[in-house]
Amino acid sequence: MKNLTALIALTLLGLASAQPATTAPAPAKQTTSPLKMVLVRSQVVTTTAADGKKTETLKANPVSTKPGDVLEDTNTATNVGKLPLRTININMNITPGVYVATSASRNDIKSLFSIDNGKTFAAAPLKKTVTVQENGKSVTKQVDVSPSEYTNVRFVIPGLAAGESVKSTVRFRVQ
Repeated sequence: MKNLTALIALTLLGLASAQPATTAPAPAKQTTSPLKMVLVRSQVVTTTAADGKKTETLKANPVSTKPGDVLEDTNTATNVGKLPLRTININMNITPGVYVATSASRNDIKSLFSIDNGKTFAAAPLKKTVTVQENGKSVTKQVDVSPSEYTNVRFVIPGLAAGESVKSTVRFRVQ
């Protein structure tokens, strides 16, 4: 019994084997995702002409930034597969206090936001429950959440045809 216990312990540790060694099974065939995503960060540079007209240009992959600069993260999602894809969710983090705006290359792409680090998402404006004092009583109210409290954005793409690409963009201000 003592030797059997020792053999079981050694077997569980991989130090002994009750059966002869066999060849390892063939590795599972690796599958590649049909969705290719590329994220590019750019600095939004605004210039003002003599006539007061403002123009924006994007400086890709900025080396340095300073507080107040506006950055733009653009995610390009491409269906590199041979079949259409349905309902793609692209989640991006937002540092609280810095969110500026979102945009997408198609009108049917929805932007949903989170204030709880991506646990739940909803369309803007987000609401939260607060308790305030009114006339000496505690009152619970639903109030709009400031975009500065947003922590994540989710772009919901309803479908992507084979070979099709879409872009989703988040702008934020450096603190």
